[in-house]
Amino acid sequence: MSDESKIKVVIEKDLDDRLIRLITERFPGIDIVTARTKEDVEFEIKGAKVLLTGVLPSDMSNADQLEWIQFIWEGVDSMTTELKQSNILLTNAGGIHSIHLAEHVFCYLLNLSRKSVMYFEYRKRRKWLHWKQQPLLDKLSGKRIGILGYGRVGRAVARIA
Repeated sequence: MSDESKIKVVIEKDLDDRLIRLITERFPGIDIVTARTKEDVEFEIKGAKVLLTGVLPSDMSNADQLEWIQFIWEGVDSMTTELKQSNILLTNAGGIHSIHLAEHVFCYLLNLSRKSVMYFEYRKRRKWLHWKQQPLLDKLSGKRIGILGYGRVGRAVARIA
C-alpha cells in the first residue's frame, strides 16, 4: 500500500516502536505518527485523518483533513464550542476512570468520618490523645449520600453506596 493511500493517525504520546509495529502490521492501511509536544501535534496534524490526544492543540489551522479526535481522558472540558460544532467526530475515554474515582470518593469519606489525617499527624508527632480528648468518630453505615451530577462517576458512586 502506498504512503499516499494510508490513513495518517497522529498520536500525542510517545509509543513504543514495538507497539507501533504491531498496530501497523494488524492495520496496514494506517500510518502512525507520534507527537510528543503540543507543537509537534500542531505540525503533524496536517494531512492527518485521526488525532489521539490528551491535549488539544491551540492552533488547529493545519487540521485540513481531520475527521476524528479521540481524547484519552474522560470529559469534554477542553473541547471548544467551535470544535464541538465542526464536522469532526469527537470521542473520549468516558468511563475509563469511573470506578477509581468513585472509590476515591469513599476514601475521602472514610478519611473525613474517621479523622484519619488528624490521627496520622498525631502519630507522626508521637502525640497520643487520652480517650476523653479524642473526637467522636462517625460511621458511614446507614448514612445517606447526596450525589451532585449523575454521569458515569456519579453512577459508580451510587452503585458502591
